Amino acid sequence: GPYFVKNGDYWYLFLSYGGLKAASGYHMRVFRSKNLTGPYVDQNGKSAIYTSGGDNVSGDVGYKLLGNYQWSEMSSGEVAQGHNSAFVDTDGKMYVVYHTRYNNGTEWHNVRTHQLYINADGWPVTAVNDYQGETISKTGYSKEEMVGTYRVLYHKLNIDYSNLECATEQEICLNADGTITGTYNGTWTYTAGKAYVTLKIVGTEYKGVFAKGAIAENSSPVMTFTASGRNVAIWGKKVPDAKLSATYSFD
Repeated sequence: GPYFVKNGDYWYLFLSYGGLKAASGYHMRVFRSKNLTGPYVDQNGKSAIYTSGGDNVSGDVGYKLLGNYQWSEMSSGEVAQGHNSAFVDTDGKMYVVYHTRYNNGTEWHNVRTHQLYINADGWPVTAVNDYQGETISKTGYSKEEMVGTYRVLYHKLNIDYSNLECATEQEICLNADGTITGTYNGTWTYTAGKAYVTLKIVGTEYKGVFAKGAIAENSSPVMTFTASGRNVAIWGKKVPDAKLSATYSFD
């Protein structure tokens, strides 16, 4: 069902699209309004209200918080994320709690909790990793920490849900001169003294944050970014220098 939560100036409306099963296109989309009673719109200004019936799995209405994905270290892809709750804790941190299934031929599911950060445009962006107690820096990060090679996931709006398609990682480099090279090319900027980042890739501007987070319990934090634009989310995990591919070449 729909879920409302207020943070700052906005009420956010979370909707689960599609059907519950692994191959039924289950995923979360978000709209917002400054009033509880609406009107609610997505990042493209489109209304959350459908004027006629139809397929709510595909299409470009609603900001897709995340979708089917599989990092290289995952034995199975995570699919059918939805049926969520969202809340703001007493310390001001915002979270989304949802269940996920897998692309391993079963309907088993697990609960996931990810922190939500608010980008410069007032939209929530989902932390790349499960919550491990991390806190985003209020004063931002050094350029040296941000620059480097990242594994990235692009959560495109429409994928082949029936065949359990997952977003898989690509590789880009955030260069010191503000360019982006690799699978996607473009430019990036950051806000000094804050954690905000803006990435311009193939004509789309994605706004989000840098955040250091642990990949798993007791692991060392790694630099990540999470951003969104035109209803699409993009995630990045920085690759430690020692693990850079010796065979990968940038465009």
